[in-house]
Amino acid sequence: MILSFTACNKRQHQQDQFTLESGIKIVSEENKCNTYEKIKPEILMLKKEKAYLVSLTDVFSCSKHESAYLTLNTFKKSSLIFYGKNSDGCECVKSLKVKIDSKRIDSGDVLYILSNREVIDHVIVP
Repeated sequence: MILSFTACNKRQHQQDQFTLESGIKIVSEENKCNTYEKIKPEILMLKKEKAYLVSLTDVFSCSKHESAYLTLNTFKKSSLIFYGKNSDGCECVKSLKVKIDSKRIDSGDVLYILSNREVIDHVIVP
């Protein structure tokens, strides 16, 4: 009986564990490989969900799905970093929308946006 309790407790601990991906979710990803129209990133506050929504269109990896994480907030600055699992290094234009939990960033922070280790742009959190 003690063994099963320990296994359940360990699983719960893993779910509650903080990572740099905690509170970050890509809610929309659309390939736009036929056209390239760079759209400056926008950030909106979603008050009901206690989150921010970042929208942008730019060049990303050709991977089927992008992943993202947010660095820890230091000196009112954070970096939202996109990465994809792509071995051949090709790039494609994508339109992304990412939801960030409001516990991860604060109003007035500078949010840098990176893809493939390059800064795409930055926005000020409203």
